[in-house]
Amino acid sequence: MILILSLPYPPAANVYYRTGKGRMYLSQAGRRYKEKVAELISTHCPPIENALQGRLSVFMGVSAPSARHRDIDSHAKAVLDALQDAGVFDDDEQVEMLMAVRLPKAKGGYCNVVIIEE
Repeated sequence: MILILSLPYPPAANVYYRTGKGRMYLSQAGRRYKEKVAELISTHCPPIENALQGRLSVFMGVSAPSARHRDIDSHAKAVLDALQDAGVFDDDEQVEMLMAVRLPKAKGGYCNVVIIEE
């Protein structure tokens, strides 16, 4: 199976998590991102009967909202966690290959994702 998704621009790792009282937790920005992705998956994607079960190859094209310097790898965790929580796959441990490509900047930013189940 192949899924092609267009998602909102994900928060970077340094915004996705927060630390307090000696523990790490998901930030408000991280929770909002997961909610947006879950809503998009449930309303705009064909129904996913069962979560993808096999090994996965994930290709991400990330378009930043501005020309500010950003690390492309810092967005992958937010995307994978959001897709897992939305029920696209059971566990991000299933990902065998992950490829991220920087796309030209675009107003608001976005992240296109292609998931191939092997």
